[in-house]
Formats: sequence, structure tokens, C-alpha cells
Amino acid sequence: MTRGRFFTRRRLIAGSAAAILPGSWDLAAQAGRVSRVAIVARPGLDQGQATPGEVRSWDAWNDEMRRLGYTEGRNLAIERHVVEPKDVPKLVATLREGLPDAIFAPSQNIVMLLQHAGIAAPVVTVAVDPVGSGLAESLARPGGRITGFSLDAGTQTRVKRIALLKEASPKMTKVAFLMLRQYWEGRWRTRAENAAGSLGLTAIGAPYEAGASEDAYRAIFARAAKEGADGLYLSPALETVVRRRLIAELALSAGMASVSHYRDNVEAGGLMSYGADLADIYRRSARYIDRILRGADPGEMPFQQPTKFDLTLNMATAAALGLEIPPTLLALADDVFG
Repeated sequence: MTRGRFFTRRRLIAGSAAAILPGSWDLAAQAGRVSRVAIVARPGLDQGQATPGEVRSWDAWNDEMRRLGYTEGRNLAIERHVVEPKDVPKLVATLREGLPDAIFAPSQNIVMLLQHAGIAAPVVTVAVDPVGSGLAESLARPGGRITGFSLDAGTQTRVKRIALLKEASPKMTKVAFLMLRQYWEGRWRTRAENAAGSLGLTAIGAPYEAGASEDAYRAIFARAAKEGADGLYLSPALETVVRRRLIAELALSAGMASVSHYRDNVEAGGLMSYGADLADIYRRSARYIDRILRGADPGEMPFQQPTKFDLTLNMATAAALGLEIPPTLLALADDVFG
């Protein structure tokens, strides 16, 4: 796959469907129904970039679709699209040629562009701020063609995440925020600065471009270190999971105590995470796709927020950074590595 340009790989596979669910859906399957789902992702975040077991979230989505009775090539046809924001108009034209029954697009900025283009297919997404971004009228009733799952639960969760990092690294003074450039240069910069400022810390921008290379990440960390960053906040974008080993290596080399949303980053060598289970969110996203394929209205399907946040610590990383994790923090941890 070539990064940096529009790429689409379409598979429209015909075939008879097995009886997978009771009632009318069972009859439709027996009649040979093939459900058509489009998956839309940014470069580097698609299924094709992740080998089985490499990104648990995609494994969970695939496994749940199979558990629900969908078999690609039998009763399911998947169109996989990898697209940068600037190429969304081409994607929209492609989707309109053969409108899928549902779209799974776990990228807030891509879905915002699809919404602006007026795409008619129902969409399930994974977003940071569905209401604030205009994807939904409210969490309880999105009201349009887009529904899905939020990765966070508002400002208090972001502040809590940074507070936990501060507790682990009490001498920390400056936190670098690793996030997509368009977010840092948009409304998220103010939110990051306010969250850090509320704890007496200075926020430093560490923005990256979608599909950024390893060299680009190394340059980003070098700049942040030069500005005095001794802490690192990873955005919830899937890039931080795909690049988790590189990010953990660079943070440790720069002496930055890091906090992320996902335990995957901690397993890879990050210091700590505080957040929802991304694999579970993708698993539930598959269930939402299933409901839509059976006729549910996405506008009436609530945008779900996480209700449980897990704290994960890596003691080997803490030792490498010269940090002594307080017993009170250890007592709060759900999982401890190293």
C-alpha cells in the first residue's frame, strides 16, 4: 500500500448466506443476502497494516463479526478504504457508486468529512468528542446517520490522566501532547493547556501528520525534549497503538514519563495508561454494525461513553526512568507489568 495518497481495495463477494440469526434475518440469509460493509481508516490504521495479534482492536472487531455469524466471502462483503483527509471527496464518490449497508470508520476527522459530504450510508465510528465535533446532537440520541463510541468521558478524565502521571513523576513540569496536527492546531490545544495548567504544568505541542514516518516521530520527540518536556500525553488516536513500541522507546530515551489511554502502550514499554479497553470498544462497534444491518436506526442508537477506566503501570519503565511509584498509586492499579 502506498502511503500519502488515496487507496482503496474493494472486495464485493457474492455467495449464499448461512442461517445466522432467528426470525426475518434468518430468512434473508437463506435467500442469499450478502451484507456490504465499508471500513474506512487513515493510512497505517487499517486492517491490512496490522497482522493478527498486532493490534488487538482489529482482532476483536473481526472476531465479534464472526461470532455474530458473518463470514467474509459468504454472507459478508467488506470494502476496505485507506484514505487521508484531503482525499475524502474521492472516497465519497466511490461510496456513492455502490452505497454500502453500513460503514465502520474509527476516525473522528474522517467521519466529520463524510458527514459534511452528506454520505447517506449509516456510520459507526470511534470518536473523542462526538457532540463537540458535531457528529451527534446528543449522546443519548445522535439524531443523524452517525453513531458509535466515545473514547473518553470529558475534561475530568483528561485531567485525571495527567494527575496520575504527575503522581508517578512528581518533578515533572512540562507535558508534551502527542496528537494529530489538525487537533493540536484546533480546539484541542486550549483543552490540553487548560488540563495541564490546572495541575501546575506547561503543555507543549508534539503534533504529527497522519501516516508519519519513524524519522518524523524521532524529530517530534527531539523537538519536545529540546523544549524541556519531561512528560508525555498520548492522544487516543489509533496511531499511538500502531506506533506504540517506537513511542515507548523514544519516550524512555528522552526521559519522558508517559501516559496513554491504552494498556497496549504500557505493555510495549510506556509508563502508564488510564482508559477504556479499546478492543472492547471495537467489539461493541461490531455489534452496532450488526444492529444496523438488521435495520436499526443509527440516529436512535446512543453514542456510548466508557463506564470503566483501567489504570495500568509498567514498573520496569518506572525503574528505567528513576521513578518510585507511590504505594497509593500501586493500590489503584488494575494491571502492573514488570
